[in-house]
Amino acid sequence: NFMPSWSLSNEMIYYGAWPLLLSMVGWRASRALTLGGASALIVCLLIGYIWSVLHRLETSTAVNGLWSVSVLFPLWLSGVWLVENWARISPHVTRRLWHLSFLLCLGAELLLTWMKYHQRSQAMIDFTGLAALPGLILLLAGARHARLGSRAWLQPWIRWFGQFSYPCYILQMPLLVLQLRLVIPYLPEAATSHPLARAAWLLLPTFLLLALIGPWLERRIMAWRSRFLSSFIPKQS
Repeated sequence: NFMPSWSLSNEMIYYGAWPLLLSMVGWRASRALTLGGASALIVCLLIGYIWSVLHRLETSTAVNGLWSVSVLFPLWLSGVWLVENWARISPHVTRRLWHLSFLLCLGAELLLTWMKYHQRSQAMIDFTGLAALPGLILLLAGARHARLGSRAWLQPWIRWFGQFSYPCYILQMPLLVLQLRLVIPYLPEAATSHPLARAAWLLLPTFLLLALIGPWLERRIMAWRSRFLSSFIPKQS
């Protein structure tokens, strides 16, 4: 069986929270970022006080979910911040800083591995996600140092993977679950008895299906999104 795809639930909450924050501050992205970050910090401090000082609600599913959403919100907001400040930040990320970002990301992964190995609480594991923030920002902001844009033959592949990545993220879990329920039980036992064979029956069809429909869906959804948003922009006479 597969664990619940909690990260998708969090992300849907962030997509709903962001326009709400914007509407509260006059559609100013910088103010919405400040309000969102401050709100997440206050919620985390409050939950930390309840858990650590009052020793209450440690097993509450609702409070644990609220903690997860709040403590990881800065990671999502950092992407918005990077988009809003790209022209100002990106030129200052030198090649040395970009190389440092790989070490910072590796350090965050090692910290996460250590936390899981020592069976720390899920709250602490969620909190370590913030350790990845500096490395991720530097890695993305300095991506020009990879010089992928200067290789013409790579452009179609970069565009395809860009269109493939998000549908893969969104659809891989539902497709895996559907195959687990509707395909695997009807295959011969010899074909699924070995763990590697079972994994192949799950992963290969999922990847092929996503490769066929993912970019196609992404292009059409983004085209619809563009038309939908443009309907709110007043036409110039």
